[in-house]
Order: sequence, then structure tokens, then C-alpha cells
Amino acid sequence: EIQAAPLHGDTLADSLRRAFVLHAERTLCLARTPDGAYAPSITYAEMWQRASALARGLASRLEPRDERITVAVMLRNRPEWIVADLAILQRGYVSVTLAPDDADDRLAQIFALAKPTCVIVEAANAARIARLAPAAPVVVLDGEPRGAQLVWDVLVATADVEVPEPAQRDEDELYA
Repeated sequence: EIQAAPLHGDTLADSLRRAFVLHAERTLCLARTPDGAYAPSITYAEMWQRASALARGLASRLEPRDERITVAVMLRNRPEWIVADLAILQRGYVSVTLAPDDADDRLAQIFALAKPTCVIVEAANAARIARLAPAAPVVVLDGEPRGAQLVWDVLVATADVEVPEPAQRDEDELYA
């Protein structure tokens, strides 16, 4: 899926795409082995492909909308956090990073201000997020979803759906 990219990008997404093209075969993430050492686990190309699949999956569920799409991400330090952030960037959504260790009142304040369209979360925090942000669909990374929650793997697997290019935003709208 990564073929070529312009030398200079007009957007952060374009610039990142260029970096991922240039370093496609290099290791981006390491994983700890059972003996405690680190070994290569994901290349730049693999990460971009995963992010592109998630971006298409999110787009197929969240678009089209008249308002700006805001995706909150509450994940621990793991490769899927990078995948989610890149997917959000590829689609031009607003990303709101949440800390799983934040207190409920802090998260409630963030949800009240950000009004997320969707929240990506690990299964351990899914019920908590559903309670704090009941209007936002929840994408569960691992574990069993409950009710209307979406499953990360299903979004990625159904991402072969054709979706239009991300909507271009008026520069004045970016700072509204």
C-alpha cells in the first residue's frame, strides 16, 4: 500500500506518510522476548498498513458527518496506540489522548469539552468509558464488547470497504 510520497507534504499526514515510505523496511517497534531482550516486531510499512486499515474501518462507521469527527484514544503504551493515532491523522479527525489512570471526574471534564464521536479503549476500561461518555460509540481493542460497542479487529477486518478521501477542511475552520 505504501508506494511513494511527495518530497514535501502540505500537512502533517503527508509528511508522516513520506517518513513511513522512506523507512518502510526499518523496525518501528520492538517487543520484549521471554528472556527479557528486545526484538524487532513491527516495521514502518506494517504499521502504516495497520493504520490505513483502521482508518478505513473508522471511516466506514463514522462518516459522513457534517460536524468534525473527534476520536478519543485511551490505551496504554502499546503498538495499537500508534496505529490508532496514525489512523485518526490519516482521516483528518481530531485526536484526544486520554490517560487510563485519570480519575473519572477528569475524564468527564475532557468528554464534556471534546464531545468525542468515538472512543478507542482497552476492554478493561470499556464499561467505564461507556458510563462516562454514553453518547460516543466505544471501540474495544481486546476482549468482548458489550451492547453496541465495536470491536477493533472487526473494524480492521472490514476495512476493505471503499471510502472517499478525507474531507478537506477550510483553514479558518481548523481553529474554530
